[in-house]
Amino acid sequence: MQARDDWSCMKTPGMNLVRARIGIYADALRAIAGENVAIFIRGIDLAAQRARYPVIHPPHSVALRQVLERVDAYAARQGELMLVIADEVAQADGHRQDFVLYQQQGTGGYRSAKLEQIVDTIHFAPSNASRLLQGVDLVAYMYQRTRSKRQQDDRARRAAATLWAQVSPRVIESTCWVPKMHEGPA
Repeated sequence: MQARDDWSCMKTPGMNLVRARIGIYADALRAIAGENVAIFIRGIDLAAQRARYPVIHPPHSVALRQVLERVDAYAARQGELMLVIADEVAQADGHRQDFVLYQQQGTGGYRSAKLEQIVDTIHFAPSNASRLLQGVDLVAYMYQRTRSKRQQDDRARRAAATLWAQVSPRVIESTCWVPKMHEGPA
């Protein structure tokens, strides 16, 4: 959408290629929605997490754990096994170690579950080398665009909503975890 890096040719000076970029994005989202995909989106309210817990677990780890719980439960309902491929991160080895514990002992927390439907390990790959991860990036970016309060232009807001409508029927869950403060002693 921003016409950066490999897409810089779509930002030729003097030419308005915005519609072309939107069209390409729409085609990609239609292709994603045309497959048998289930989309899970998980976020964390960082301010609420800091206010609630004296020791903060890394937000990425918490969100990953929570989305893995949902994906595993969904796979169980579908009677399927899942393989997880995730975008490369610096903490990949730590996430793999956590994943082994999740399979053996459970995920911990109030919704602890053993991850039994997710096979093998979490596979981390660079998104620029994986069409699947590029598709996830497209979905995540458009999800954020439709929820951004910074986007002031009505045309941009309408375009984002139209694009999001391509994949929104495939969303199984999209939530932001807001840790609640306890009343009284824990």
